[in-house]
Amino acid sequence: MKSQYEWNLSEIFKDKEAFLREKQEVEKKINKAKSYESHLLDCKENLEQFFQLDEKISRSMDKMYLYSKRRVDLNGSDMEAQELYQLVKKLDIFYENTVIFLKPMLLENKEKVLQYIKESSFLENYAFQIQQLYDQEPHQLSKEQEEVVNILSETCFSHVSTYTTLKSLEMKWKEIHDEDGKLVPFSEGLYGKYYNSTSRKVRKEAHMTLYEGYANYQHTIASLLVSQMTSYANIAKLRHFSSALEMAMNVDHLKPTLYHNLIKVVEKYLPVVHRYYKIRKEQSGLKEFYTYDLNQSIDQKEKNYTMEQAMDLVLEALKPLGEDYVKILKNGYHSHWIDAYPKAGKYSSAYSAGGCYDTHPYILLNFNGKEVDVKSLAHESGHAMHTYYSNKENTYSNSVYTSFLSEIASTVNELLVSEYQLNHAQSEEEEIEVLDNLIRCFDASIFTQTMYAEFELWCYEQIEKGNPPTTERMNEYYAKLLKKYYGEEVLITDISKVGWSRISHFFIYHFYVYKYATGLSIATAFASAIINQEPGALENYKKFLKSGGRAYSDEILLDCGIDVNQITFIENAMKYFEKNVRLLEQEMKRR
Repeated sequence: MKSQYEWNLSEIFKDKEAFLREKQEVEKKINKAKSYESHLLDCKENLEQFFQLDEKISRSMDKMYLYSKRRVDLNGSDMEAQELYQLVKKLDIFYENTVIFLKPMLLENKEKVLQYIKESSFLENYAFQIQQLYDQEPHQLSKEQEEVVNILSETCFSHVSTYTTLKSLEMKWKEIHDEDGKLVPFSEGLYGKYYNSTSRKVRKEAHMTLYEGYANYQHTIASLLVSQMTSYANIAKLRHFSSALEMAMNVDHLKPTLYHNLIKVVEKYLPVVHRYYKIRKEQSGLKEFYTYDLNQSIDQKEKNYTMEQAMDLVLEALKPLGEDYVKILKNGYHSHWIDAYPKAGKYSSAYSAGGCYDTHPYILLNFNGKEVDVKSLAHESGHAMHTYYSNKENTYSNSVYTSFLSEIASTVNELLVSEYQLNHAQSEEEEIEVLDNLIRCFDASIFTQTMYAEFELWCYEQIEKGNPPTTERMNEYYAKLLKKYYGEEVLITDISKVGWSRISHFFIYHFYVYKYATGLSIATAFASAIINQEPGALENYKKFLKSGGRAYSDEILLDCGIDVNQITFIENAMKYFEKNVRLLEQEMKRR
């Protein structure tokens, strides 16, 4: 029997045979979908039938992807899972190539399609998706060109699997010494545990061991990353975008100016985060203060939590979001939504995997009982509940929200947990600790992620200039950014320059990391309004959670009271950050 803190993936497919039977059924449906090519638009009934078939195929493949990839993430050495994952990826590509006729046909018959939508209540469910296609018409290609782009895309995204396999199976870690001087196993999944140790020797050894592991493969990882980025940049050219950044932002109906403005605003507030680092250095009493000293609790009295205590705290803190929200999440915690603990071969970070209309969300953690793990639980629970409401309140075709919206609900939860802890602090020391953790949240989600965003942009710009970066140049530029963002108070180990190589998001997504920064900025607006009980605040937030993908991201947010086309939402988040740094400075002076 599965522990309640483990996924039960047999809920999706009982076993490999059930998976393969589903695959066979999907293949039959794909062959049927191909038959619509010659008469798709002969009448609205044909178009309705095609979209009904398409939805069945897509929902089946969503489940197949979810099942196989979650198994891979639980154990990277599970060769059967790897096999199934590759099968569904190939099936997906096969289906894309099979229905390659769809977009050109819809584009060439725009007036007829729009008329069919007016006449069909079923097709109205696809109105926004089809309108998005027409909005992208300047970037659509001929059928033959689309086939070429699909092949290029397959090459582009194959590097994700290679990188994941490298991290899960090939990279080996030396043992490190724990607080008692005993040699213990080390892995990236255990990094957080040792990086937060009260022992500076343990923190330093964990830091050096992790980065030395990546340094051993830095040239391979650089080659993979540059190759993937080059493929993506080439696709952007083929689709008549001025840059890869423009293509990535265009997916969310946003302009590259938002990306550039984020970097500019954050750079403006770097002196504030440097003030915070100065507090941390002075508090530590260390003459030489390194990045691996920043994760240490400010009073070195950090609490330890059991999984049950962490869940209870998060549920209590989220009560401002309403009884229904808390009830649904609590039930999820006890219904195998979470795989909680680190284990050999398991994906080393944390995430929430919704992405499947016919299952509950799946939350992966590597829980070690620290404060950061509590915040991680709150964060991923926000993703899960966003997915839950989006699926519940929308048709399949309108259920998937954009990646730009995806980091908002998660950070609303983090902010509410921090506010709850601040309001229930039992002492001045605890209040300082909570305030410090809140500031660290902004440091990690806005300043660090913007640094990553600046690095990613630089890599693409070099490629687009015809001067793809070498490993040495990537290390050099990343070291420059580390110095810029950490300032004079924090020392950087030389090995830290390979830190870019461990950022999985550079491989899995394109221009994603900046969304952590914009997400927290928008979340600050939502959370502040809810905490202050502003009229309509909770209603606006629930409207956001339930909006799914039924409109463009900026339109959804505007309807909920936030205009992302104005830079003020980032400025206001930075002012909130500055206020908290100032409060911490005052508290520390009173000690």
